[in-house]
Amino acid sequence: MKRIILLCFTVLAAMGGFAQPYDTLEVHFGKNTSVLSKTTSDFIDRMILKGVLAPPKKLMLLGYADYLGNKVHNDPLSEARAKTIKDYLVKSGFNPKDITACIGKGKINRTEVDSDGFAADRKVQIIFDHIPVKPTPTVIDVDKLKVNETLRLNNIFFVGGTSTILPDSQPELDNLLHVMQASKTLIIKIEGHICCMGPKEGLDDNNLSGRRAKAVYDFLISNGISARRLYYEGVGNMNPVVRADSTEEDHIKNRRVEIRVISK
Repeated sequence: MKRIILLCFTVLAAMGGFAQPYDTLEVHFGKNTSVLSKTTSDFIDRMILKGVLAPPKKLMLLGYADYLGNKVHNDPLSEARAKTIKDYLVKSGFNPKDITACIGKGKINRTEVDSDGFAADRKVQIIFDHIPVKPTPTVIDVDKLKVNETLRLNNIFFVGGTSTILPDSQPELDNLLHVMQASKTLIIKIEGHICCMGPKEGLDDNNLSGRRAKAVYDFLISNGISARRLYYEGVGNMNPVVRADSTEEDHIKNRRVEIRVISK
């Protein structure tokens, strides 16, 4: 008899059914400016309209600059960018008391540089705890899984920029554990993915993708799954869902954890 396993995936109807791990949003600026573009303001408006950004969420705003210019230039520029986003959010209905930090972090160092800078680093991160989610179970027929096939774990949430798993990930983790417990011979590799982390494919500052994959691996090990059945790997941004990830929605799709079937 076939084994049917329930593996929870988040369904957010407002985002077209794609599960969105919104712990961090990024908005971007033009070169050498802290002026909000219409593209950025429209994105923030959409996030507010969809409830991704909505009072009374507690927010931290971290501004950055790329490697062009010196510290005297980049530190105030990054702070001005964070303040621009704060002012826009307050104008949009946020209580200033709910914005717990508004900080300029200066430039982001890059090992490979050119005279045009690195556009993805001209940004502000909007960081909040997490969105409470209600997982919707999806039926996974283990017998139909193919070797080398991957499954995306859409309901794995991390604190922005870290490998710390948020509490709302527990249903997804528990269901993955249930899959491994019910399918005694299943061997998997846990693969961590990131978005837009560097000027070339595969760059992953501080191996964030690997550390996130290992966090899931450690959970399974701590709950009795043999290490002989588990592998983990961080693949950086080498296998994006969206190749030209120019919007935050694209970035979110590319930030993910997947499991790959090694053998059954």
